[in-house]
Amino acid sequence: MGRLAITKRKITSKELKISEVAEDLLKKAQSRNPQINAYLEIFADEFMSQAKALDASGARGQLAGIPLGIKDMISIKGHELTASSKMLKGYRAPRSATVTERLAQEGALFLGRVNCDEFAMGSSNENTSFGPVRNPYDLKRTAGGSSGGSAACVRADMALGSLGTDTGGSIRLPAAFCGLVGLKPTYGRVSRSGVIAFASSLDQVGPFADDAVDCAEIFQVIAGKDPRDATTLNVKVDDYVKAAQNGSLKGLKVGLPKEYFNPEGMDPDVQKVTEQALQVLKQSGAELVEVSLPHTSYGIAVYYVVATAEASSNLMRYDGIRYGHRAKDFKSMKDLIVQSRSQGFGDEVKRRIMLGTFALSSGYYDAYYS
Repeated sequence: MGRLAITKRKITSKELKISEVAEDLLKKAQSRNPQINAYLEIFADEFMSQAKALDASGARGQLAGIPLGIKDMISIKGHELTASSKMLKGYRAPRSATVTERLAQEGALFLGRVNCDEFAMGSSNENTSFGPVRNPYDLKRTAGGSSGGSAACVRADMALGSLGTDTGGSIRLPAAFCGLVGLKPTYGRVSRSGVIAFASSLDQVGPFADDAVDCAEIFQVIAGKDPRDATTLNVKVDDYVKAAQNGSLKGLKVGLPKEYFNPEGMDPDVQKVTEQALQVLKQSGAELVEVSLPHTSYGIAVYYVVATAEASSNLMRYDGIRYGHRAKDFKSMKDLIVQSRSQGFGDEVKRRIMLGTFALSSGYYDAYYS
């Protein structure tokens, strides 16, 4: 049983007050964060005030009193939202994202906003304007990216769960690097409304937690149709918590793409732990079936065309006029845009914008699709 489930049980049984849980996590965050750099901002006063209010009201939602970290791509009304970029430094969200609204309605507490790769572009959480996130297991190593702060704050016991975003591995990598459960949901299962866009056809919000049950507790709240996001699926939200607690995978077929198990491209240690995981699945009742994904070798190339093209389009609005950092010294409107984007964006974001713009240019488009 993970810390979230244990804490939830103790709060429900009145063994612990919500304010006691909040105070403990806040102290840990304030003492540990300077070394790990997971939080960009800790909402100390608001966090404790809300915890005490929940104690006083006796209100109990599904996540009442559970402290969470929120990736700095996801809006929390009234708080700064920067995507870990100088481009948005000082911007405050006019409203909350659907996912943070739903969490707040169920009594979750937001301890702070957490560090990430700038505009979620990266795999190591080193492409941030505010310093890299360090792995709690070893401060000399990366926590993974882009949602490194979301993973590190949970692993370092500075939150009981968190939200990240995943475009091409940005939840799954940090979860693996930090020894957590991280979930990238099926596209459309969770609303993207109020979440800063990187690549709109790939981005998804998902949870981090100690184990599958804790992860399901958060996922249960944030999943579902949202009228503010036309890409969300109008499909019933199942009882994920019950399914996770069940432990049985009887009747589930798990596909094993043969292209993924190439001895020449697989580290022996990775192969060993993967085989051990497959045995656990089998013992839990799952049926393992070999399948073929013949286009696997094109995956990375396709990702870099789709993701960078969409990033180029989505980030076009940050021009120093409509949104984002505005240069102080400029000679013309064109110079204002060039200077603002040059100063506001980091190197990795610039690289991806250039790649995406190139992919979308008419000459390249014609050559690529001919």
